[in-house]
Amino acid sequence: MTDSTNDELIKSILANLTEEQKQNLVEQVVGNQQKVTSGEQNEQTTRGIVLGKVNEDFTVNRNPKQEGRQPVKAKKNKWTDEGEAHKDIETPMFERTPRARKEHKMEEVECHACGKSFKIDPKNVYGAYHRCNRCGGGR
Repeated sequence: MTDSTNDELIKSILANLTEEQKQNLVEQVVGNQQKVTSGEQNEQTTRGIVLGKVNEDFTVNRNPKQEGRQPVKAKKNKWTDEGEAHKDIETPMFERTPRARKEHKMEEVECHACGKSFKIDPKNVYGAYHRCNRCGGGR
């Protein structure tokens, strides 16, 4: 479209609008222009750190002092326990539950190779031929 056809199109659109609609359109256009100009002047900030200025061509100008990584510095812990939290909670006195488990017992078996008797956990006793640690070492 050429400039003359654009002008004719705009004039025909404006001719069909009421006065109130024209006024609203003017306010929106003027408001958007003010937002754009103020946005160009303001720098973007996040948590108080200046990130940079975004230009119309979407390039960013940054402060060279702020670029790069910055080391994290530890500070002294200033918190102290005043003993004020949860003062209203009290632990009740109670009797501990007695131990109900049976004592662990080892089973005594005889070594098949040397005949020496030794103790072994009952979970590991299976079969008829048992070997002690000395004979079952695989040397």
